[in-house]
Amino acid sequence: MKKKIWITAMAAASAAVLGACSGGAKETAETAQTTAAETAAESAAAEETGAQAQGEIGSVTVEEIRDKEIQLIDVRSEEQYIGWKTAEGEGGHMEGAVDFPESWLSMDLEKESAIGTTMELELERRGLDRSKETVLYGNGTVSEETAKKYQELGFEDLSVLEGGYEAYLEDGGEAVSLPGYQMYVSPQWVQDLADGKNPESYDGNDFQIVEVSLASETEEYGKGHLPGAVNVNADAINHVPGLRALADYEVVPMEEQLKFWNVISSL
Repeated sequence: MKKKIWITAMAAASAAVLGACSGGAKETAETAQTTAAETAAESAAAEETGAQAQGEIGSVTVEEIRDKEIQLIDVRSEEQYIGWKTAEGEGGHMEGAVDFPESWLSMDLEKESAIGTTMELELERRGLDRSKETVLYGNGTVSEETAKKYQELGFEDLSVLEGGYEAYLEDGGEAVSLPGYQMYVSPQWVQDLADGKNPESYDGNDFQIVEVSLASETEEYGKGHLPGAVNVNADAINHVPGLRALADYEVVPMEEQLKFWNVISSL
């Protein structure tokens, strides 16, 4: 009788232990599920917060921005902005627009630009405020990929103009050109002229293509130049006092360099 009682007691104890283990495992599984759910919720909330912080890129029509105080950025080429018609579209720009070509965004401006500027300095030089409501426009509608490049520069409230410059002109918008823009021809314009074509504004008169070089660049002409071009040493015609070679500007602070180039561009 005692043996049976002992066996029964052992069985009861084992059942109690197994029950406790089963309950603990169930509680652990439930806790794990709760933790996973909370983690997933936190992750989703973080993603949503990040998206809200970055801001969505909107879309506006010509009608919606008419007579509205906004910051306009022209993402097309410089020659189109100043007034030249190209294969990509009509020349000129929208009233009040600032040029900041998309092509600049893939450049190392410090190394590839003539004056060794930076993206930050160019944004500042053009008076662009990244906290203001800003609308981008190209020849047509600016792509989402391109718009995101500008957003990555820090523009907080960004939209694109539906239909772009073409829609603006179709709606009766005025094409604004840089005064005397015909004096600032593009490389393609010069190439067309050299090839015997009749680029825009060419009056058919005789012409001469001149390559202007610094004293340190006299050998460059011999390495290659446009057909029919003649070479002129810049020192022979430059009477403005100041530095002659771009290399000399390396010791000049960037802020001072930009002041000089701004003065030259306004002459």
